Amino acid sequence: MVDARQRARTTFRRAFVAGISKGANKVLTLVGLADQQKTAEWIEPYGFASMPKIGSETIAQCIDGDESHNVVVVIGDRRFRFDVADGEVSLYTYLNAQRPHRLHFRNDGTIELLGDALRIVLPNGADVIGDLRITGNIEHVGNYASTGDMTADGTVTGKTDVVFGDTSGSDHGHSDVQRGDEISGPPVRAAA
Repeated sequence: MVDARQRARTTFRRAFVAGISKGANKVLTLVGLADQQKTAEWIEPYGFASMPKIGSETIAQCIDGDESHNVVVVIGDRRFRFDVADGEVSLYTYLNAQRPHRLHFRNDGTIELLGDALRIVLPNGADVIGDLRITGNIEHVGNYASTGDMTADGTVTGKTDVVFGDTSGSDHGHSDVQRGDEISGPPVRAAA
């Protein structure tokens, strides 16, 4: 029979993750400070899933002091911590020290997303309210960059060229050219 004092002493234990079962409901294999090996049910927060690295650390709790029923709620890893300012929040992972991935909510109102690539699947579309600035190229996959119309209230500027249909903005001639203030004819289409 375990008395109340012994139960209180064995309720929480520091342990290191030695193995993790695959699947939605994860069971951890833990190694304690005295090299004792135990299993523990991992209770993850709703809406959040992760797969910690082997060697992560945790505090395991024995329900009612019963060492046959261990649970883990939080897992940390001091090898891969990311520092944030007071009041900030970040979701992060490390593929390795040179390739961190993170979603960082900064105090200045900026949300920073850092990763190798981003794939967004939005069957009903997306609305961007505010200015959109892109540094880098815009590429399209398939036959069209857009399957719908594009409208610009401002000026559309191309530093090298703008192509409308098969007519180049920078390399085309006009028919029926007139002198003075008369308007010339339409652009000449490029030869196919």
